[in-house]
Amino acid sequence: MPTNAVDVNTAHKKVTEDNAYLLDVRAPGEFASEHALGAQCVPLQDLTAHTDEIPRDRTVLVICQSGRRSEIAVTTLRSLGFNNVINVLGGTSAWQKAGLPIEAAEWECPLCQLIPVVTGGLVKLMRALSRSISAH
Repeated sequence: MPTNAVDVNTAHKKVTEDNAYLLDVRAPGEFASEHALGAQCVPLQDLTAHTDEIPRDRTVLVICQSGRRSEIAVTTLRSLGFNNVINVLGGTSAWQKAGLPIEAAEWECPLCQLIPVVTGGLVKLMRALSRSISAH
């Protein structure tokens, strides 16, 4: 195991016992669907523009879905002067498989909220059409 990488159980211990900062570099939609408890989202493509949001005085554990994007983020952060940056091997997939705490963001699909309205309207329309056809 590389020295700049840890497994999910070690990462969880560092977050809960050592106050490490857990940085999730997945896209906002991925993060919203589920993420490791306590993780903060800064998507990989936006990382260099948001380094001021990442603490330099704490260990930073970087997680993604499987470990590839977080590996890129670790390299990027190290090149920007972050010294204590560690990749979480296996990412959120391994975190979940290990039974570690997961949470979902409070987000709902706006289109999904319209489904009952549209469905109800279609049912009314079909009933009206049915009555109209039956009357003839």
